[in-house]
Amino acid sequence: MSLLRLGQRTLSIPKALPRPPLLAASSQATFSTRSYLLNSINNTAGSSTTTNNHHSVSKTSKGSLNTITDSAVSPSSRTRWLPRSSTSWRRGRHAAAAAAPPGQEDTVYSSFSSDQTSMPMNHETSRKMDDETLRAMFDNPVATADVSRAFAPPRSEDLAPTGLFLHPRLQSPEYMQTLTSQTLQHGIHLVDRICSVLPPSQFQPIHPESPFASYLDSPRSAYEHAKALRMVPKLLDRLSDVLCLVIDMAELVRNVHPDERWIAESDRAYERLGSFMNGLNTHQGLYQALKLCRDSPHDPPLTTAEKQLIRTFMTDFEKSGIHLPPDSRQRFVELSDEIQLLGRKFLHDVAAAAAPSDGDGDAESTGPGMLAGLTGSSSGSKAMIEIPDADAVLNGMGKPFIEALPKGSRLGGSRLSRFVSPNSWAAQMIIRHAPNERARRIVYEGCNRYSQERVDVLESLLEKRGELAGVLDQESWAASVLSDKMAKTPENVMGFLTSLAKHHLPKARADVGLLAALKRMESSSNRETSGINAWDRDYFSERYMAVIAPGSRVHPIHPFFSAGTVIQGLSRLFTNLYGIRFVPCALRPGEAWDKDVRKVQVVDETEGLIGSIYFDLFSRPGKSPNAAHYTVRCSRRIDDDDLPGDRLPPDWDWRAGMTGVENYEGVQVKGKPGRYQLPLVVLTTDFARPSFEDGPSLLAWQEVETLFHEMGHAIHSMLGRTEYHNVSGTRCATDFVELPSILMESFVSSPAVLPLFARHFVTDTPLPLEHFQSHLALQSSLSALELNSQITMAMLDQMYHSPLARDPKGIDTTAIYHNLISKMGVIPPVQGTAWQTQFGHLVGYGATYYSYTFDRAIAGKVWSTLFANDPLSRDGGEKLRQDVLGWGGGKDPWEMVANVVDNESIASGDAKAMQTVGSWLQ
Repeated sequence: MSLLRLGQRTLSIPKALPRPPLLAASSQATFSTRSYLLNSINNTAGSSTTTNNHHSVSKTSKGSLNTITDSAVSPSSRTRWLPRSSTSWRRGRHAAAAAAPPGQEDTVYSSFSSDQTSMPMNHETSRKMDDETLRAMFDNPVATADVSRAFAPPRSEDLAPTGLFLHPRLQSPEYMQTLTSQTLQHGIHLVDRICSVLPPSQFQPIHPESPFASYLDSPRSAYEHAKALRMVPKLLDRLSDVLCLVIDMAELVRNVHPDERWIAESDRAYERLGSFMNGLNTHQGLYQALKLCRDSPHDPPLTTAEKQLIRTFMTDFEKSGIHLPPDSRQRFVELSDEIQLLGRKFLHDVAAAAAPSDGDGDAESTGPGMLAGLTGSSSGSKAMIEIPDADAVLNGMGKPFIEALPKGSRLGGSRLSRFVSPNSWAAQMIIRHAPNERARRIVYEGCNRYSQERVDVLESLLEKRGELAGVLDQESWAASVLSDKMAKTPENVMGFLTSLAKHHLPKARADVGLLAALKRMESSSNRETSGINAWDRDYFSERYMAVIAPGSRVHPIHPFFSAGTVIQGLSRLFTNLYGIRFVPCALRPGEAWDKDVRKVQVVDETEGLIGSIYFDLFSRPGKSPNAAHYTVRCSRRIDDDDLPGDRLPPDWDWRAGMTGVENYEGVQVKGKPGRYQLPLVVLTTDFARPSFEDGPSLLAWQEVETLFHEMGHAIHSMLGRTEYHNVSGTRCATDFVELPSILMESFVSSPAVLPLFARHFVTDTPLPLEHFQSHLALQSSLSALELNSQITMAMLDQMYHSPLARDPKGIDTTAIYHNLISKMGVIPPVQGTAWQTQFGHLVGYGATYYSYTFDRAIAGKVWSTLFANDPLSRDGGEKLRQDVLGWGGGKDPWEMVANVVDNESIASGDAKAMQTVGSWLQ
């Protein structure tokens, strides 16, 4: 996840939410060939590894398709945790259920009990205990297992050691390579099974020993061929799930695990599986098999869900250049590889610029907490910001703060100067609180200074994207990206943004006028200029809030928001809306990556267990400060998987130690046939850790909003249980995926919802409503200025991905940025700076940054339609669940929005519909 800061507010975007191309996000673009795919499964961990251009290349001898190599490997796998099982055990359970008398299938399934925590059957008697346990679980400074076991004594099997996510063998990073090898072998079998529906002249098995090679000499009967052809969409979806289960876990672990060995091994797994996926994304056999399925008659006809899935896969294939002639496809892959490298380099530079580092001040009395993040000892004085005559320029910041900054004499500067690292905590404090304008200007310019190297990386990235769009016969990168989004075209996006900007620009200018009035009241000794500049915005915004709400500091509200009460309140809210709640769950030894991780099971009052959420909320050394939602496992239907048809060796997965999902029988979903695997997600934040000295983790209001926002994604994953993995939960259009999470921000601000969670951490008294309303009024001040900033960034994103990036003379990102700010902004650009090199969202959200503003407009309309009169309405919650959340990405988002707001005129999703959505934000 990346974090962008412009002005007062931070905007966080979760990792891996946009649905990745075809099978998953890839780490390296690779041209598809049989030999390449075959080589992917032979690169085991026991191999020697060389690093070139940030890619790890494993060298091994040729392996066998049916042999699993137990060599050391990658630590970050993300999905195949099984309590006990083997393929034969799972087959037996499904076979017994199929042979059972009608209506007795559940009895058969329950007889094959799985190793999962037993769920309370009486919701009324257990709800109160679970409710109190939740609060203690997140507020007490002891391990989660100790808290939850105090309320619910564990069974003996719950104490047995296990591996990550209950995978019994994933207890050390060395096992990750075995897991990866086994996953790749299963993937090879599925690819050959899918492609075997093609005529013998077009079917080329990846592995020479493929069990499906027999169809080259003995084709299927007409009946068997029709049956196999109908299975193609399902098998492609299973292939996606098999691979994503591991690569998504690898993505999580390499971002959150505190152990460098696990991080290194997860990187290797991600690289290896990502390369394999790239090969599949340009695999002609898979593409032709899918086309054959789409164009052939079927009896019965393809369902709506199957057609939607086929359209999704076809679009992803074609966006990967599958339809291009060989030379163009080769160029597509080369450009994709370069774009991956440039994107990684750009994000690395953004992270490096924003990363705090250890302090190096003088005052021995200054604690390490205050020193942390002040300077960058590794970056040298050239990269740091020198503040001349620091005692005078920083007057008003306090002597301890100034003395905590490194002296200029230590870093080659003036004896009277002090140094500060760009974008560090100290730099932010100066911009926000230093009375002297000179101090703020020096630090702002230093944080945003023009770097030719970083500008070159960004411009190369944008130009390569533009060239890639040309290879795909698209006018621009934005045109290519938006073709399957709600907005559909760049023209629709710019029309939406321009209309909003025109409406809100006068309001934003009025906000700036208020700040300018405050600046004119400042002492002349503290002013260098008369108007509001970029370095003034934060400082005078703070001053403005102090003027309009002088009592806000007298009545702080954070003591009413402990992490435990907020999680408790979220469970209560979801009980009201959807009839679901959080049940605390004790972690088994080895199940999580850190002792502070907490786990809850999500239980529906009629369906029972519907999923699990792991919470990694608290700060630790080396942990990213960014909030994120990770989908470790998606839901999908599993009772019709036809595992025997994969023709895997007997018990192959049991020998490898990985057999699939946590509970093999799955669960029933209300109103849907079959049984479904349970979704599993992880939420990460960087809240203060509870301690015996300081008490529970008390959340600032922005942190409360963040937790509600990320929980919106988690509940989308829990409730969006579709038949197919590739369209479940948050696997939907980028400009639709933020709707549930932004809607949650309306709930957190509702006085009707407040009593569910806002209670003092010591006295347990509720937050006085008048204090809360004063706080909300404060938060909404200067909102037009903030919205104008978001609109401007979205416009900049569109311009960077427009035909301007294909100009033979190259793209000038600095000129574009400064011209746009001068035209659409309300605060002038600062010459000599290049803020755009900190716009990290350009990588993961290129051409779709407008999504946040777009979904905020839709969320506002959904709120006013369903919840404005009764924020705890079960009817409103059920309508949202049935019309939006339950579909995941399996239905046209415009149809979902039209249904939930009862406005069929927007169902077509045309330019007029975009204008209608824009009017909801005015």
